[in-house]
Amino acid sequence: MKRLLSEGVDPNTPNGRDFLERSALHWAVGNGHTSSVGALVQARADVNAVSEAGNTPLRWAENWEHTEVARLLEAAGGRRG
Repeated sequence: MKRLLSEGVDPNTPNGRDFLERSALHWAVGNGHTSSVGALVQARADVNAVSEAGNTPLRWAENWEHTEVARLLEAAGGRRG
């Protein structure tokens, strides 16, 4: 992840979302990958991206009880959705 971001991959590219509009940030959050979430936030990933179901990454972090990830998203301006 960090290598791709350092090479200029845009974390917000529409082609980077799955069929339910979940972003790379959603997946990193859902799996509790704090370092990947941090790298995506640093690369200016949209911390308020909304999936087809209306979930933001912060909502996923709270649903999956990834408290460290949730704190990181809140500090970056993440909202519940």
